[in-house]
Amino acid sequence: MISCTIPEHILVPIFLVAARSGHGDFQAYHERMGHQGGPYLCSCGSPKGPIHFYLCRKAQRVWRRKKRKKPPVHGTQAEIDWILGAPAGARFFLEYASETRFYQEISPMGQ
Repeated sequence: MISCTIPEHILVPIFLVAARSGHGDFQAYHERMGHQGGPYLCSCGSPKGPIHFYLCRKAQRVWRRKKRKKPPVHGTQAEIDWILGAPAGARFFLEYASETRFYQEISPMGQ
């Protein structure tokens, strides 16, 4: 695992950029770049991907347990599009990633 001392309020927005661009610690990205060392899997067993933060059953369980709100649009793809494309969606992403600790505990970089 990569040890990181970057504060969360800086680190989490970096993951938003990675999710929007597709350039990050994702299975398809590592394969495209010819990186060795895969597979790049989340702790839930699914391949890491740009939208996996929202599809991961472990993160969803944490979010539901905290009784957090859902996006104001309906349908998984519409929700993801809103999260990654709207200014209010970016704020939702920051809250979701921080509250679920997705990038710190569920699917940390380099694992």
